[in-house]
Amino acid sequence: MNPTICDWVKGINRLWDKRVQILTNGTRLNAVPGLYETIQSYRGNWIGISVHNVNDLDLYFDEINKFLHGPCQTWSGKINPDCWGADYAFQDANGVRLHVWVYDSFSNASIHQNRMGRLTLHDNDPDLAHSKCGFVKCRSYHFVKGKLYKCGPVALMPEFDQQQKLDIGDDDRALLNSYRPLTVDDFDQRGVQFIREIDNVIPQCKFCPTEFENITLFATNKKKNSKGVFG
Repeated sequence: MNPTICDWVKGINRLWDKRVQILTNGTRLNAVPGLYETIQSYRGNWIGISVHNVNDLDLYFDEINKFLHGPCQTWSGKINPDCWGADYAFQDANGVRLHVWVYDSFSNASIHQNRMGRLTLHDNDPDLAHSKCGFVKCRSYHFVKGKLYKCGPVALMPEFDQQQKLDIGDDDRALLNSYRPLTVDDFDQRGVQFIREIDNVIPQCKFCPTEFENITLFATNKKKNSKGVFG
């Protein structure tokens, strides 16, 4: 988790009087000082955990029970509407809640292998790709290094290209790097227009897929022969 996550949550609670959901993979749940107290400090704050490897479920449950205080009420099987569609939910004696979703099925992404086995991007109709985009449907904006982006791919693909050198032409590379995120420094000049147009199609949408196929993947850590994210 971000080392300043507790400050972010408290700030949102105080400035906007809104509850906060922290979405995490849960592996550092018990490694963030003050996290429990921060969640407890404002009614309605809660944590959502995405589990990407079913082999780790028991370990996740152990971490959750370490994190929560006192006896816990639990739900499973998406049978309680208060679980918000989660596969499992936990609530402790202080009313602190954690919801767990098992997500081990992933669709194809913008970055993929071409026929030569090199990493590349799609070259699709931007309007069609935008119409089928999950980031658009969920309004999944991204805030990276103090800058606001329309979506995850447009924020992260240029950095990936710097690290791995995608197999794309010079024109596409220039387009990839031409997106201007919103910053604090230029908010007065273009902030209102940026927010008004953030849900519109952008030229970089051409790099994203228009057809999707889900496959099951298992998250692991970097240890040799690892079968899960905990070890």
